[in-house]
Amino acid sequence: MTTENPYTALLQHPILGDIRLEANQRGISRLVFSLPAFRSGDLPAGRIVSTSDRLAKVAEELLAYLAGTPVQFSLPPDWQAFSGFRLRVLQAAWHIPFGGVLSYGQLAGQLAAPGAARAVGAALGSNPMPLIIPCHRVLGANGSLHGFSAPGGLATKAWLLALEGHSLRPGNPPRLEKDKNGNFS
Repeated sequence: MTTENPYTALLQHPILGDIRLEANQRGISRLVFSLPAFRSGDLPAGRIVSTSDRLAKVAEELLAYLAGTPVQFSLPPDWQAFSGFRLRVLQAAWHIPFGGVLSYGQLAGQLAAPGAARAVGAALGSNPMPLIIPCHRVLGANGSLHGFSAPGGLATKAWLLALEGHSLRPGNPPRLEKDKNGNFS
């Protein structure tokens, strides 16, 4: 823990394992999986240890999300660590709602950067707050799964999408359609 990220919350999830949230005065700064110094069994599943009431609340919200409840996190990300295209990509991904998905190309299009699907993927690949900034909601153009840095990789990405109501059988990718309000569902 540094003075830049003075607040920490630790929790354990039965599927994702050990999770550490870090925050500062501006917001959430990191979400880290499977810490060597914090192992399963050190903390019972569902228990939270935190240095801040605000971050403990976010950890509770994260556990609720991982139980299948749509959640709007009460503490936003700290956006100051990002700039340029990466900032725009991460902010756009942050706004994809529970149960919604976009393709990398659709996200690039939203950013007025058609043809930048690979750059979108690279920006999402450097996401320091998976789950908080839901990069798992971004898929290939045909609904295929690509890259996810959490333990379990694509299997975890598929599990998270299934948690949000998507059926991920071969030949049945999540829908990439706009609803009546122009949002992707």
